[in-house]
Amino acid sequence: MTRHVRLTILFLLFLFGACKESTTGPEISVNLIANGNFETDQTPTLQGWVPGSAQLAELVNEAPQGGGNWALELTADWAPTMGFVYTPVLSVASGDIVELSAFVRAIGQEGGGSIELRTGESIWTATRSTARTSDTAWTQLTLVDTLNLGLNDTVWVVLSSFETELIPKKCLFDLITLKRTNSQ
Repeated sequence: MTRHVRLTILFLLFLFGACKESTTGPEISVNLIANGNFETDQTPTLQGWVPGSAQLAELVNEAPQGGGNWALELTADWAPTMGFVYTPVLSVASGDIVELSAFVRAIGQEGGGSIELRTGESIWTATRSTARTSDTAWTQLTLVDTLNLGLNDTVWVVLSSFETELIPKKCLFDLITLKRTNSQ
């Protein structure tokens, strides 16, 4: 072969090799929650989370194994409670299968909490998938859901203390993850 033909073949191989199909969206193993452990550089923060009531959401120096130093403590005030926080999740699409996971610990026998995946046009009218616990030891809650989103829908992760009418109910949360497990 002549030098010119070899260079042409190498050039064409380079072009075909560079024309691979690209993928969009986060990888399956990426946590879609920006601040799932409520701290940055060992400093407590609620960055990325919106509390129902700031007086009912406190960052405390206690966390499960592997959770850093800080956890979120939510206190129920009434029924319905304002002792919750939420964060929107923007990098998902209809048909995504997602897994929400969190470590949760009730404070006292009356305490407890829930993790929720809400989808809809408003956080207040959204449909919900929920997992709950009243265990006083750190417990990992997990729920899996296939997202069915309308045109203007948003996905929210909601953490909430149990509702109450008499005794304040408290719960701790840490190591919140939302991961895409598969796309249809």
